[in-house]
Amino acid sequence: LIKGGMFLDSFGSTSNIFDEISDNLLNGQINVNLDSGPDLLVRNNTFVGGTIWMQRGGPHTHIVNNIFTHCHGAIQSEAVEIRNNDMWLNDIDYYSLANRTGIDGNMAVNPLFVNPSADDYHLNDTSPCIGAGTNNAPSADFDGHLRADPPGSYPDIGAYENSRAAPAAYDAGAY
Repeated sequence: LIKGGMFLDSFGSTSNIFDEISDNLLNGQINVNLDSGPDLLVRNNTFVGGTIWMQRGGPHTHIVNNIFTHCHGAIQSEAVEIRNNDMWLNDIDYYSLANRTGIDGNMAVNPLFVNPSADDYHLNDTSPCIGAGTNNAPSADFDGHLRADPPGSYPDIGAYENSRAAPAAYDAGAY
């Protein structure tokens, strides 16, 4: 869990300072700013609130299976791969980029967390993020549960894996 701020900055010729940001719940400010050199895989995170900028990086950056919600900013990168992300109620989803909603599995829907007012960002059983990820996911989620669950299904988008293969039918009367 990362709360507060984080700034990762790399310009010019560098060695591989890091290669992956995965299975995190991030609330606060994060700025990932890469010019060249390191490859970066940003996958299966849940970004909630604050200011999130994934910028530059170009052909070295892969942004997959993430939830960005209630953020001031989100993706500002001509990443080689931006797929299967959920952008919900952000001030800016794609800064200086064409809207990717509906392209390569990217969506803009309520992720339907269990109890966000209590900081519980697990996916409830009706979440459209269940089974909506790519197979390029870590083997376990933020809690250490195996992905994909159940075995043989597609992984979920975000930091937490739900035990369903697909979302349950939504019952408006139950909420």
